[in-house]
Order: sequence, then structure tokens, then C-alpha cells
Amino acid sequence: MKIPSTYPLVALLSLSPALAAKSKSTATFDTAYDNPSLSLSTVTCSNGEHGLVTRKYKVISDLPTRYVGGSPTVKAWNDPNCGACYALTYNHTKTVNVLAIDLAVGQFNVALSALNELTGGNAQDFGRVDVQYELVNPRECGMPAK
Repeated sequence: MKIPSTYPLVALLSLSPALAAKSKSTATFDTAYDNPSLSLSTVTCSNGEHGLVTRKYKVISDLPTRYVGGSPTVKAWNDPNCGACYALTYNHTKTVNVLAIDLAVGQFNVALSALNELTGGNAQDFGRVDVQYELVNPRECGMPAK
């Protein structure tokens, strides 16, 4: 029996679905996202069908997680990726889940507390880090499933 040459590739991909689902990006921080009284009407994911204010969240402290920020997957106001949860991994060792509340062009721009958790307290020293990310269940960020 002759085995097609694509068989080893298919077998490898079926054994490692998590590896295939991760994407690469960078992450920076913005201390504005650490402000519990920051109004969600000031971020890209404010209102509209996919907005957070529409879901009754008014300020950052109303959200079920303090790890929030801008995501490269949020492109504009009322984006369907508003409220999505992403697992960001640094150095293949540490992972934090971040709730997308804003846009960030070409990178993640997250709360200082989230980047400090990810880098072992080195966010300000590093400024920007390379990360891998993947979309995870909204419940991983404390949000109800859509």
C-alpha cells in the first residue's frame, strides 16, 4: 500500500492542534487600562451590538478581569472581537488571559498589571515583548459566552 506524501504532515498537525492555533505578536502596556474608573465609553469597544457598555459594563472595574487592553484583532468600533479573550504567552512559559476592550494596531497593548504578570514584574524595563497568542473561551476572562 502506498501512503500519500501528505500523510505525515496531516498526522503531525492532528497531534498538535494547539501549536497550529497560536499566532505571534508583540505586547506593550498602557497604564490607562489599570485605572478602575476608566470609562468604557472611551475605548473602541464602547457601545453598539458588540460593545461592552451595551452589555452593562460602564467602567474597567465593572469587568470580570483586570487584565484588559487593546488587541490587533479589534479593527474598529463595534468590532465582533470586542470582549474576546486571548491567552498571551511570553517565553513559552508564562500565560495571562487578556480581555479585548480596545484596538491596538499590529500588537497587544495591555494593562501594566497584565504585562507585569506576564514578564515577572519587568514590564517597564522591557517595554515591549514578543508573545504568542490564541483566542480562548470568553469564560477564561470571566465573561459569559456570546
